[in-house]
Amino acid sequence: MAHPPPSHLTSALAAATRHHHEGRLREAEAIYKDILRESPDHGEALHLLGLVAYQSGRPEQAIALIGKALIADDSNAAFHDNIGLAYRVTGNIEDAVKHARRAAALDRTNPGTQFNLACALDAAGRTDEAVSAYQRALAVVPNHAEAHNGIANAFMRLGRAEQAIGHYRRALSIRAGYGEAHHNLAGALALQGRLEDAANHYRAALAADPAAAETQAALGAVLMRLGKTDNAITLLERAHAGAPDNADALFFLCDALRRGGRRAEAADHYHKLVSMRPDLVDARCNLGNLLLETGHIADARAAYDAALARRPSLANALVGIGRCEEAEGRQDSASDWYRKALAAAPGDPLASQLLTALAPRN
Repeated sequence: MAHPPPSHLTSALAAATRHHHEGRLREAEAIYKDILRESPDHGEALHLLGLVAYQSGRPEQAIALIGKALIADDSNAAFHDNIGLAYRVTGNIEDAVKHARRAAALDRTNPGTQFNLACALDAAGRTDEAVSAYQRALAVVPNHAEAHNGIANAFMRLGRAEQAIGHYRRALSIRAGYGEAHHNLAGALALQGRLEDAANHYRAALAADPAAAETQAALGAVLMRLGKTDNAITLLERAHAGAPDNADALFFLCDALRRGGRRAEAADHYHKLVSMRPDLVDARCNLGNLLLETGHIADARAAYDAALARRPSLANALVGIGRCEEAEGRQDSASDWYRKALAAAPGDPLASQLLTALAPRN
């Protein structure tokens, strides 16, 4: 039979948790360690010290400490919940799901445990199960903004865009300045072609986090689709400057510069992009198109060849090589390449148009 801890340890734990709740992690950590020196198997002190480690960016240490707490008490939902969070941060998703399930089973009415289970299931790719867990969290707390955002993301992955948009809007009705929900709603709207509405929500997301390169890049891409090339370039240059390793920002910047007539800059950035991300075959094709437009046929062909080396049936690259052949007067070879493109992508409009233009006339 377990005995209650001495009263001085109870008082020490209360003092530590006050520090902890008020954000004084160093002071809390010191007291938790003092408690454990006297009582090494003190489950709550192990758990809370592990939580400090998690909050301080040391998830592996958190797992070790909370694991010891679970040896002392395997039926504590909070222990399972927090070790699950730590496992998720380290990428150990199966263990994250296991502990999140246990926490949710032990504390069925806690929306936080249901929400954490949903996030773990989402990370594991179990989207239908995640939706159910988000719904359980929302049944307990209908105004849980993060759960509305989470279930909306899951609905987007399931192709249920209207339901997703409804939940994003509900999240924003609960928390108007919720930047992540603004960003996600904007993406859903952009996919539906509702570009002005999407742009407004991207701007709202930037109001919450002005330096967010991902949002700057996404807004820039929408502005390009709206024909606002100069505004897009300004925004995308800012995104690239703030996050030079963000491939999406650089990809959209390349396209915007090309469309804006700044071809030399676009080519330089495309070369940088394909060096950074050799797997981006669309970037290689766009580089090939730009080089072809500026008369650098051999370099364009090399860009298309590099794309085909990674994706042999890429219609854009097959068309590009056909255009190179045609530019050098090899019309029969060009026709063959256009036919290959149509075999890879039946009905491809550019391949069809170019092949028809080369057909002999009676």
